[in-house]
Amino acid sequence: MNSKLMTGLACAAMMSACMSVANAKALYFIADVPSTADGGIDSGVSFNAGQTVSVKAQGLITVTSVQPEPAKPQADGSEGYFTPDGALGPDGSGTAPDCQLGQLIGTISGTGVWHCLGKKASFVADGTGDLILAINDWPGNYSDNLGDFDVLIEAP
Repeated sequence: MNSKLMTGLACAAMMSACMSVANAKALYFIADVPSTADGGIDSGVSFNAGQTVSVKAQGLITVTSVQPEPAKPQADGSEGYFTPDGALGPDGSGTAPDCQLGQLIGTISGTGVWHCLGKKASFVADGTGDLILAINDWPGNYSDNLGDFDVLIEAP
């Protein structure tokens, strides 16, 4: 093969690789976050410091010790159920003290900084590691919770 043809093929391959990176689409992952998971769950999705973490969540849970009747309809605010936005207000003693109790929260593993997420949120990763997702509740009191949140994670 002559050198001009080899150079042309190498340039075409490089151009194709660059174009596919430029046209890359975001990847999405779904995580199930049980309200009983004290300390949260590892989503398995890794982020580097400075990357944007974006999530959307849905579902209904309760974090009260007085459980709703299972036969009653599960609707936001009825019989103690609420959405990923939480409903009980921050009281300073939850896993994430400044977030609503019952709210979906997230952290990058190893940073120790919890972010209030709710139904839809983005934040800049403050470290490198996996996204940990949890329900904001009082540490050690997760066993009386019911329900889970389904979370859509946009990966970088």
